[in-house]
Amino acid sequence: MTKRKDNPEHAALERLIRTEIWPGIERIFKGTELHVDAASDDGRPPITIEPGPGPELRNEAGEPETAVSFLFLVTSDEEPWSEDGRAPCFCRFNITCTRRGYMVGTDFYIYFPAETDMNRLRPLLANSMFSGNPPSLRCESGHGDLPGVLVVGFSHGCGGEYYGELPVATMLADLAERINFLRRAIRAVHALNENFASDALLDRLVRELEKCFSAH
Repeated sequence: MTKRKDNPEHAALERLIRTEIWPGIERIFKGTELHVDAASDDGRPPITIEPGPGPELRNEAGEPETAVSFLFLVTSDEEPWSEDGRAPCFCRFNITCTRRGYMVGTDFYIYFPAETDMNRLRPLLANSMFSGNPPSLRCESGHGDLPGVLVVGFSHGCGGEYYGELPVATMLADLAERINFLRRAIRAVHALNENFASDALLDRLVRELEKCFSAH
């Protein structure tokens, strides 16, 4: 993270996030079983200043344009915890804004029992729909009373650059669509968590993940 400077563009972007973007994100989750977590004590996401996408983008003063970013977590109250005390999945969004555009990054991790047959994960790990951006796999040791797990991770990024000012309504509409797809995937994860042996539930999860994280 770069050291903060008194920059009117940064101040304007932070104000936009506080007054329009973050309240808009909170509205997306109203009426659903999902909850948005700002990962902060005051319920507002911490905002950081980062290097911009490159020197070809400059502000009116001729300085390289920088970006502000914030992240939030997504949780669900639809049977949110497994018997061993661990949620069956973890979801994080990272939003980066410049005065002319935005990028939405999504990280989604699904936890499988450590003894899961690797052949059972082939529809996820060897799926051609994810070939351009394949999922990751790692083994995570248990801590305390928690057993070890296999973690399958998916990542996705989307956004846009515009000639005018950042179109907040367009950004929120894109984010709402993405969250709707993710909501279905989270439901599928919770359903599979109740019965890992079900081929039908695994197929359902694969279909929903293809909609969220397909590279095509």
